[in-house]
Amino acid sequence: MSVSEQELGDDDTIVVDSVTTPAAHTLLVTYESDGESIVAANESVSELDEDALDVELGETDGVPGEHTVHLLPTDELSDAYESGDVLSEETATHVVAADSAQIDEADEPAPSPPPSPAPTPDPEPEFAVSITDSNTPIEAGETLEVTAAIDNTGDASGETTVTLSLDGQTLDEESVSVSADDSTSVTLVGTVDEAGEYTALVELEDDSATTEVLVEEIDDETDEETEEDETEEDDTDEETEEDETEEDETEDDETDEETEDETEDDETDEETEEDDTDDDDGQPGFGIVVGAVALVAGALAARRLSNADSEA
Repeated sequence: MSVSEQELGDDDTIVVDSVTTPAAHTLLVTYESDGESIVAANESVSELDEDALDVELGETDGVPGEHTVHLLPTDELSDAYESGDVLSEETATHVVAADSAQIDEADEPAPSPPPSPAPTPDPEPEFAVSITDSNTPIEAGETLEVTAAIDNTGDASGETTVTLSLDGQTLDEESVSVSADDSTSVTLVGTVDEAGEYTALVELEDDSATTEVLVEEIDDETDEETEEDETEEDDTDEETEEDETEEDETEDDETDEETEDETEDDETDEETEEDDTDDDDGQPGFGIVVGAVALVAGALAARRLSNADSEA
C-alpha cells in the first residue's frame, strides 16, 4: 500500500495505491494535531489485490498537511471511528501497513470564460391558415370550393403547401408564396360524389383549419320539372311554328287574291282602251262638236250684223 503527494481531489478525496487485503480490513487516514492523530477518514475494504482506492476525507482541517494511511484488520479496531476522533494507541498497535504523504488543497480552477452570445437565428417565415368561405351546401357530383387565407407572421418571405382534404381524402393541393408580414388567399376545389355531412380540412405544415360541409342528394323533382318545362317549351315552339305556317299561307292567299285583282284591273283597263279606240273610229261624238261650232259661228255672225246696223 502506498500514498503519494497530491492535491485534494473532487469531493475531498485522496488516492491510495496498491492496496491488498485478503480479508475484511479498514483504512484509517489521520493527520497530526497537538501531538494527537486525528481521524480524517474511515474506509472498509476487503479482498483487494494491488487496487487503487479513492478515499473521501470527512475531516479536512488537516489540509494542507501530511496525512498517514493506516491498514488494519477490522476486528482489531478498538472503536468505531468517525471523522474527527483521536486514534488510540491500542488501535495503532494493530496497524499492518502505513504510509504518509503531503496532501495540499486543490488549486482554484481558472474562471470559465463567459458564454458566447447565442447566434442570432436567421429570419424564417411563420405561416397560419384560416378558412374564409365555402360554397356549401352542394349537391352530390358538384365541385366543392373552399377559400382560405394564408398569413405569414414571420420575418422572411417563404413558400408553403396548402392541402384540402375531406374526411382524410385529399381533394386538392397548391403551393403559395407569401411575403413577410403579409397574407394571400387561395381557393381549393374538389368534386364530391356522395351525399353526406363532411369535415373539410385545410392544412399547412404547422397549422390547420376546418369547416363543416353538407353534400345533398340530387333533387329528382327539379330534374322532372326541368324536363316538363323543356317539353312545354318544345310544344310552344311547335305551336309557334304552326301559327307562323298558317300566317304564311294566309299571306300567300291574300297575295294571290291581290294578284288576281290586279289582273282583272289590267283586263278592265284594256277593255276601256279598246272602247275608246272604237269611239274614235266610228266618230259617234263628232256631230255634236260640229253642231256646237256652228252655233257659236252663228252667234258671232248675228252679233256682227247688229253692230253694222247700229253704225249705219
